[in-house]
Amino acid sequence: MLPDYAGGSLVNLVASVVAACGGKPRHPVLAALCAAELSEAQNIVLVIIDGLGENYLARRGAGGELARRKRASITSVFPST
Repeated sequence: MLPDYAGGSLVNLVASVVAACGGKPRHPVLAALCAAELSEAQNIVLVIIDGLGENYLARRGAGGELARRKRASITSVFPST
């Protein structure tokens, strides 16, 4: 799967945080994240669990805390590290 840099990747998640903090992001914001909701936050903590994977979460995390709080699936960078 190739990254969706138009609004569905980790790059866009970081761009959303930059925009919410009043900065000017160099990439589009994440389509699945409400910009107004994020900009109302007093504090933003971004935790990235690299390599977790959508398929792994579906197989192993069904019903767990991560699965309950999931908003959307996003892509990573290419090539992956």
